[in-house]
Amino acid sequence: MKTNFSTINFHQIKLSIIITNAEGMVLLIKEKVQKRDRPLWNTVKGTYDNYEEDILQTAIRECEEEASVKVRLTHILGVYFIREKLKIILQLGFLAQIESGIPKAPKRNIQKKLGEDISEVKWFNKAEL
Repeated sequence: MKTNFSTINFHQIKLSIIITNAEGMVLLIKEKVQKRDRPLWNTVKGTYDNYEEDILQTAIRECEEEASVKVRLTHILGVYFIREKLKIILQLGFLAQIESGIPKAPKRNIQKKLGEDISEVKWFNKAEL
């Protein structure tokens, strides 16, 4: 079945950013989200909903907010369409490298303001992933 992209109404645009280093390690955040009973490791994520910035700026800002680092986006990993009942979500995946900053969980007062619950930020090698 062909998709007519001009008629698709996206309910959300989600971003996922995989931050890597020169050794091939991946930076993950340990975060508690509402739909889970405990914190889980995940990539930096976000929703594009601030239309005063473009999608790339949103991805970069999410890395600052969730991992306390400034990044350079190096590649787009994929564009995915997710159907959840009557909603269509556009998911964009990016690869990034740190330009400045030391990865750490944001301060609690900042997290509270942003509605985040990040307890840890940690590098993982391929075997650990």
